[in-house]
Amino acid sequence: MKRSRGIAVSGVFSALAVVLMWLGALSGLGTYASPLMAGVALIPVGLLLGKRTQSLSFAAVSLLCLLLSADWEENLLFIGLFGWYPILRPGLEKNKKSAATGRETADFQRHEREHGAAGHACARAAERKNMDTDPAARNGQHYLFAL
Repeated sequence: MKRSRGIAVSGVFSALAVVLMWLGALSGLGTYASPLMAGVALIPVGLLLGKRTQSLSFAAVSLLCLLLSADWEENLLFIGLFGWYPILRPGLEKNKKSAATGRETADFQRHEREHGAAGHACARAAERKNMDTDPAARNGQHYLFAL
């Protein structure tokens, strides 16, 4: 994407975020919804142009909202929570996935070293047998607490 087109896209989405924040303050009903929608409006900037441009758009929207919007609670929600989340989310998801994948791989490798491939197949068969006899496992109720 050309630089001028990127600046235009960033400006359009930033303007949309400012308008959403202003409309939320104007109606009085969007105190919690408008910062969330304004944060969502900045997601395409990060996807198309990168984290640096998204951070600059966030700073511009935050400053304009402080100047134009009358609802301080709405502004603080955007600046403190909903504006930062779209910027930080990809990094948080990457760390979460790598930690989970590494832990699962290490457990599987340790199990393979201790029991071999046949032991792994026996453990799977025992798990299936427990699911057949345990009504809570059969209905998926033991997964309720994991959510």
